[in-house]
Amino acid sequence: MSQVNVTLTEQLYASTLLNYEYYMAIGGLAIFTNIIILIIFSCSSYLRVKYQLLIALAIGELINGVAFVLVGVTKQRLFQSMTSSTTRMRTIWSCATESYPGLLVLGAQ
Repeated sequence: MSQVNVTLTEQLYASTLLNYEYYMAIGGLAIFTNIIILIIFSCSSYLRVKYQLLIALAIGELINGVAFVLVGVTKQRLFQSMTSSTTRMRTIWSCATESYPGLLVLGAQ
């Protein structure tokens, strides 16, 4: 049996990338599910009136799902760019002005 020597840094890098893939998968699932909920509750005027709160919650969770997908994509690109080229330190403001923090706040995450 042959064993592959993998450093701790490589293991952490792989697990971090896997975590961001989970972010994208969970966000995609949330988007899909909440679109179905919105379609069902918007079909009839009776359901629209009766389930206004659930429709509002589904919209919030839809925004949250989009934010999760954006977090996964953005952070995965950042990690992959660190291995392929030299990256500069990012300021707090450059992170805060990305697209996903505002969506996370709006989606109440």
